[in-house]
Amino acid sequence: EGPLPAELGALTALVRLYLDNNTFTGEIPPTLANLTNLEDLGIHNNNFNTDVPSDFVFGEDARKYLATL
Repeated sequence: EGPLPAELGALTALVRLYLDNNTFTGEIPPTLANLTNLEDLGIHNNNFNTDVPSDFVFGEDARKYLATL
């Protein structure tokens, strides 16, 4: 519940991040762009008021997943 913590962007070794089905609100923090090792990102069924910024660089699997949102 509430905003997604910007501090997640400090976890640069993350490969998978699943945040589906929570009640996160607000913007997706720009610090997630620091997750350059991220290959899989799940953010369905939250209440974000923005999309994932197009300049975020993720692994190929994450880009395929984001294309389905």
